[in-house]
Amino acid sequence: MVKAGQAALLLQYLPSSHPIDLHDYHAAEESARARRRGLWGAQMERPSSYRRVPTPQLASA
Repeated sequence: MVKAGQAALLLQYLPSSHPIDLHDYHAAEESARARRRGLWGAQMERPSSYRRVPTPQLASA
């Protein structure tokens, strides 16, 4: 999924005991970014950035 640009590498959610080779994942994401595949083909706001923006409070009626 990362190679196809359908997922981003989110290291903060990866458990410390993971069996994943991070070099392969970084290379896959960089390749997808360079080719502008999937989510890298458009401008996007990372979910972590979006969540940091305070939402306006609705006025109660």
